[in-house]
Amino acid sequence: MFISQFRNIYRRGSTQPLDETLCAELDARVRGFIALANATYDTCLAVPSWDARLRGALAGKAHLQRGHLQFNASLLRANQEHFLLQTVGHEVAHLVVWARYRGRVKPHGAEWKAVMRDFGLETCATHDYDVSMLRRTRSPFVYRCACPGDLYLGRVRHQRVARGVTYFCRRCRTPIAFSHQCA
Repeated sequence: MFISQFRNIYRRGSTQPLDETLCAELDARVRGFIALANATYDTCLAVPSWDARLRGALAGKAHLQRGHLQFNASLLRANQEHFLLQTVGHEVAHLVVWARYRGRVKPHGAEWKAVMRDFGLETCATHDYDVSMLRRTRSPFVYRCACPGDLYLGRVRHQRVARGVTYFCRRCRTPIAFSHQCA
């Protein structure tokens, strides 16, 4: 039913796509906020495209010129009620402000706050979702230089060193050398 409409719901590297019910709810909220904006401001905003492939600690992102919204599927699953109300409204409010003022205002300025109030939402620019589950762990390859302490490189840079690339410490400017791999 919704598969063609929500073909971009998979996150790269993820084995868990959003389920169809959650996709439908997310789409309904986006459409609801657009309808509210159209009624409130007597405009004719199109329903934006969206996907749930955003990664990291960001809950949502509005691509203003493209009329596209991105949402973080992991944070959506963990905070469904608040996310569907506050985060979706937050990102749609950015599109509304862009349509009305075309970038002549601050992203979370007075105009954006007015739209958020008209939506009946908090005018908070950031979320307070628990992102500890999303935090990356320290890079597993330990290197040393002339400075005290360790340097940590990720897999890609470690492989480059194995192929002969030399990296230098930013402080002491000496070449770094592989020490050991973290468990």
